[in-house]
Amino acid sequence: SALEAAIPQHVSIKSIRLDPGSAVVHMTGLAVTVEDVTALTVTLQDHAIFRDPVLGQHRVGPDGLVEFDLTLRYRQPGV
Repeated sequence: SALEAAIPQHVSIKSIRLDPGSAVVHMTGLAVTVEDVTALTVTLQDHAIFRDPVLGQHRVGPDGLVEFDLTLRYRQPGV
């Protein structure tokens, strides 16, 4: 899928939830570094299908991985 292709190495997605009414996607995930989270955000910003990625919050967990949540809008084809 387009979302899978947009996820850089060293980033894993824990959950994805789509609000169909607003086409807003809420996701949580883990990354090796903050730079990896930034790379994900930039990739989504530049993607043709997604827009307006916003990093809600991030923190370094006890295992050293960066936990994050992010929202973005899904641009539906033809809209």
